Order: sequence, then C-alpha cells, then structure tokens
Amino acid sequence: MTAAAHRPATLEDVARVAGVSRSTASRVIAGTGFASPAARELVTAAVDQLGYVPNPAARALVRGGGGGVRMVVAVLGTSAAVLDDPYVHRVVGSAARVCTAAGVGVALQWLPLGGSRSLDKLAEDRTVCGVILINTTEDLLDGVPRSLHGRVVSIGIGSATVPSFDIDNAAGSDAVLRHLYATGRRRIAMVTGPRWLPCAQRPVQTYRRLMSQAGLPERVLPGDFTAARGRVAAGVALRQWPDVDAIYSISDDTALG
Repeated sequence: MTAAAHRPATLEDVARVAGVSRSTASRVIAGTGFASPAARELVTAAVDQLGYVPNPAARALVRGGGGGVRMVVAVLGTSAAVLDDPYVHRVVGSAARVCTAAGVGVALQWLPLGGSRSLDKLAEDRTVCGVILINTTEDLLDGVPRSLHGRVVSIGIGSATVPSFDIDNAAGSDAVLRHLYATGRRRIAMVTGPRWLPCAQRPVQTYRRLMSQAGLPERVLPGDFTAARGRVAAGVALRQWPDVDAIYSISDDTALG
C-alpha cells in the first residue's frame, strides 16, 4: 500500500485555521444552529484553504442509519462490459461486507476511458462517502478532483494524493510460467491485457524476460480481459504457431475463452 503524501483536512484543522471552536465550525459547515456572520466567513475561508470535505458517512452514523450514503466502486474501461468482470464482482462483494456493518451502501459505476467528467460528478454527490478506483491509469489519477482527496483509493497505481493497493501480478505470472516450463512446455504463447492499462504490462514484461532467459520464442497476442477476445486469440495462436503447447492469459475470462 502507498500512503498519500498529505492527509485529508479534518474538522479540527478547519476550526484551528478559522480560530473558532470545533462545535462552531461544525455548525457552520452543517448549516445548522447559530454562528455569527464573522465566524461563518472565517470557517468558509478555512474550508476553501484546506480543501476540507465533510465525511457524509460519519454524519450518517452519528444521526443513525446510512441515510443513502454509499461507497462507489468505479471501474475504468472502454465499455460497460468491464462491469461483468468476475474480479470487479469480488471487489464489490468485499466492499459490501465491510460497509454493511457501518450502514453504508455500495454502488458500482463504469468510468468511460478518457472521460473525466464522471469523477467530477462523484465529487459533487454528497451521498458518496468514498470511491474505490479499479483499472487506474495516470490520466485518471490526474483527473481526480481535489474535493475527492481523502475519500478515494486506487487498486493498482496511485499518486501523491491517491493511496493505492496493488496486486503482484508480475510474481503471479512468474510462478505460472515457471510451472509451464517445469512441466515441459517450450512453445508458450501469451494473451495480454489492454495496452492502456499499466498493471497489465507487468506480466508481459515478466513473460518476455523469462522467455529470453530460457532461449524460447516470444509469442504475444493482444487481449482485453474478455472471453471473446481469448477465443479469437487462441485461434490465431493455433493457426500462426501450430506447434504451440501452452497459452497463458493474465485474465480468468480470457483464459476461459
């Protein structure tokens, strides 16, 4: 896990910068109770300065019940078909198991490749207490609104403002390929993941390194994590390299195809 370089601002930070009590800062931000015009101006300025974002989940828990608060699992992909990936379902299921106890719902959303407006809408939605990004790219990280900082995490690559958790798929690829080699396979083809996805490139690099070390030919075919593409790639491999004795895919769905 990588940690964000700066922790998100808290209500205590806002009160300190504004020079008011925590309860006064809370009343101004929530829009409830009495606060003088001067205090409101100071708190508002502090909120803007710090980029403070109230935690709607915490509010819901204090008031009792989820109140429509939700955690959003946002998946980047070329089409909404990415939502059918079993890996995505496992992330949603895990999030639901954790969030249910806190009275927080979980929603799944497709982020179109190259579309940054979707994150802006999530940032503006006051019912969104957090966002989990899947299939993260550098462009997507660059487009994360400041108001989401402290409420967003990435599975994959991260940045100074977006913490990340990653899966060591390079080591996994190494183990699979060494197993194939140990069982006598010498003409191994590989079906890759999308070229635009950073985490999908590590297994390809591992494959090329191991094939080079073993003096074996490289046979790389493009993939996109779908079963349909896996079926097409397998056909191409068998026609192009009739002696192929193993086909390795980095996606379960592609391997099924």
